[in-house]
Amino acid sequence: MLEKERQQDKINRPDLYDHIWEGEMLIHAEGAYYAVEMREATHNERMTNVPYDSSIGVITAWDLGMGDSTSIWFAQMVGAEVRLIDYYESSGVGLDHYARVLNEKGYIYDQHILPHDVRVRELGSGRSRLE
Repeated sequence: MLEKERQQDKINRPDLYDHIWEGEMLIHAEGAYYAVEMREATHNERMTNVPYDSSIGVITAWDLGMGDSTSIWFAQMVGAEVRLIDYYESSGVGLDHYARVLNEKGYIYDQHILPHDVRVRELGSGRSRLE
């Protein structure tokens, strides 16, 4: 009976098979966007450590969180490659915290990609998050 359940999970729930049956760490939360793509990239050994190249500017891509975390991806474009070199996430802190994090990383920044709501003016200060 157990072997039949195992084979069904391998077919029907490949995203959780390695975690449940092979004892692997759960890398991707169930229901997460791009979970299938991340699993395939890991399986095909396309995941690796990518060093920072100081001769190429770093691009940051942000997701500003209010009730959840703010996350920042750090990438470098090398030809047609997008090299994700770093990631940072936190919650419960102000934008000044993230400005310090960026400075402490020591990267040379090329551009910051921010969500559209960064231009919304705060009621208390009258300033936008971008400002």
